[in-house]
Amino acid sequence: MKQILAAILLLFLFQDSFAQEKTYKGNYELAARYSPEQVKKMVFSTSVNPHWLKKSDRFWYEYETSDGKN
Repeated sequence: MKQILAAILLLFLFQDSFAQEKTYKGNYELAARYSPEQVKKMVFSTSVNPHWLKKSDRFWYEYETSDGKN
Protein backbone atom coordinates (compact mmCIF):
# COMPACT_ATOMS: atom_id res chain seq x y z
CA MET A 1 0.00 0.00 0.00
CA LYS A 2 2.86 2.41 0.81
CA GLN A 3 4.42 1.70 -2.57
CA ILE A 4 1.20 2.56 -4.37
CA LEU A 5 0.82 5.82 -2.45
CA ALA A 6 4.46 6.69 -3.09
CA ALA A 7 4.00 5.98 -6.81
CA ILE A 8 0.86 8.16 -6.95
CA LEU A 9 2.64 10.95 -5.08
CA LEU A 10 5.58 10.83 -7.50
CA LEU A 11 3.19 10.84 -10.43
CA PHE A 12 1.54 14.04 -9.16
CA LEU A 13 4.90 15.70 -8.52
CA PHE A 14 6.23 14.97 -12.01
CA GLN A 15 2.96 15.86 -13.70
CA ASP A 16 3.29 19.50 -12.65
CA SER A 17 6.78 19.82 -14.12
CA PHE A 18 5.70 18.46 -17.52
CA ALA A 19 2.49 20.49 -17.68
CA GLN A 20 4.25 23.87 -17.55
CA GLU A 21 5.03 25.53 -20.85
CA LYS A 22 8.49 26.94 -21.20
CA THR A 23 8.63 30.69 -21.54
CA TYR A 24 11.34 32.57 -23.33
CA LYS A 25 12.56 36.07 -22.64
CA GLY A 26 11.94 38.55 -25.41
CA ASN A 27 14.88 39.91 -27.34
CA TYR A 28 14.01 43.58 -26.94
CA GLU A 29 17.35 44.82 -28.23
CA LEU A 30 16.77 43.08 -31.56
CA ALA A 31 13.18 44.29 -31.73
CA ALA A 32 14.31 47.87 -31.08
CA ARG A 33 16.30 47.77 -34.31
CA TYR A 34 13.02 47.68 -36.22
CA SER A 35 11.14 50.36 -34.33
CA PRO A 36 9.44 53.01 -36.48
CA GLU A 37 12.14 55.55 -35.64
CA GLN A 38 14.93 53.21 -36.77
CA VAL A 39 13.10 52.13 -39.93
CA LYS A 40 12.70 55.77 -40.96
CA LYS A 41 16.50 56.03 -41.00
CA MET A 42 16.80 53.04 -43.36
CA VAL A 43 13.80 53.53 -45.68
CA PHE A 44 13.57 56.83 -47.51
CA SER A 45 11.02 56.42 -50.27
CA THR A 46 8.43 53.66 -50.51
CA SER A 47 6.15 54.94 -53.24
CA VAL A 48 6.38 55.86 -56.90
CA ASN A 49 4.30 58.74 -58.18
CA PRO A 50 4.47 58.70 -62.00
CA HIS A 51 4.40 62.01 -63.88
CA TRP A 52 3.14 61.23 -67.35
CA LEU A 53 4.54 63.13 -70.33
CA LYS A 54 1.84 64.70 -72.50
CA LYS A 55 0.61 62.63 -75.45
CA SER A 56 3.04 59.83 -74.64
CA ASP A 57 3.23 56.47 -72.94
CA ARG A 58 6.32 57.58 -71.00
CA PHE A 59 6.62 58.95 -67.51
CA TRP A 60 9.21 60.13 -65.03
CA TYR A 61 9.47 59.60 -61.29
CA GLU A 62 11.87 60.27 -58.47
CA TYR A 63 12.91 58.26 -55.44
CA GLU A 64 14.99 59.03 -52.40
CA THR A 65 17.97 57.11 -51.04
CA SER A 66 20.60 57.86 -48.45
CA ASP A 67 22.59 59.61 -51.20
CA GLY A 68 19.70 61.93 -52.06
CA LYS A 69 16.96 62.10 -54.63
CA ASN A 70 17.24 60.45 -58.05
